[in-house]
Amino acid sequence: MDHVKDIPVQFWALIWTVIIVTIFSFFIWFKIKKQDPEKTPSKIIIIFEMYVTGFNNLMKGITGGKLEKAYPYLFTLFNFILWSSFISLLGFEPATSSIAFTFTIGFLTFLGIYIVGIGTMGFFHFLKHKYKNPTEIFTQFAPLISISVRLFGATVATAVIGDLVVIILANLTSATSHAADIYPIVSVFWSWAWTFIDSFFSLVEAFVFVVLTAIYWSQEYGPSWSWSERKKHYKAEKELKKQIKKENKKKIES
Repeated sequence: MDHVKDIPVQFWALIWTVIIVTIFSFFIWFKIKKQDPEKTPSKIIIIFEMYVTGFNNLMKGITGGKLEKAYPYLFTLFNFILWSSFISLLGFEPATSSIAFTFTIGFLTFLGIYIVGIGTMGFFHFLKHKYKNPTEIFTQFAPLISISVRLFGATVATAVIGDLVVIILANLTSATSHAADIYPIVSVFWSWAWTFIDSFFSLVEAFVFVVLTAIYWSQEYGPSWSWSERKKHYKAEKELKKQIKKENKKKIES
């Protein structure tokens, strides 16, 4: 049993997160499948339809209508990070408090930058665009570090603030008998209040992470995923540059 004790507590939180998200997804799927198309949808279906539609509209606004095929992934990522943080409400250490977890999902976002860039620009055009300035080679890793540390730092910060308040309240109880009398009430109130505050921060953390992912990917979006469309685009772009060069040359000669 010693090897079980050596497993990080965040790992168990991650497993429970997967279980909860899976059960939740099957529940919604069962509700939708059971729904009679000729009848008015139930309230829960309407709520989740608005939830999904609102998220997709938000992503369209951020990416300018690009990356529509990636919206399901971004939606899943948002909910996964959200539930990974919410799991603390059940007494588990949130998975987002592990730098290994945040670095892993951050690396997926970082990898997606290259997948989108190469897939929509082509390999050589992407390298020319991405590494046009040799001094920027090391700055290419900034999104990976930023997005990973930001999520980890936000989770740890909320935990630190919560612990500090508990320590302050504990010191107050030992300082005066009056504080000791009211401490149980304050403790219960703070427990409920911090639950809502922590949940709000979890929502913000998941939202910021997904928004940054969408921005990073849309910034590297090229002409098209189609090779033939990209070829036409770059050919037209080349012809336009030649034409502009000729016009500028004529102006100089005249």
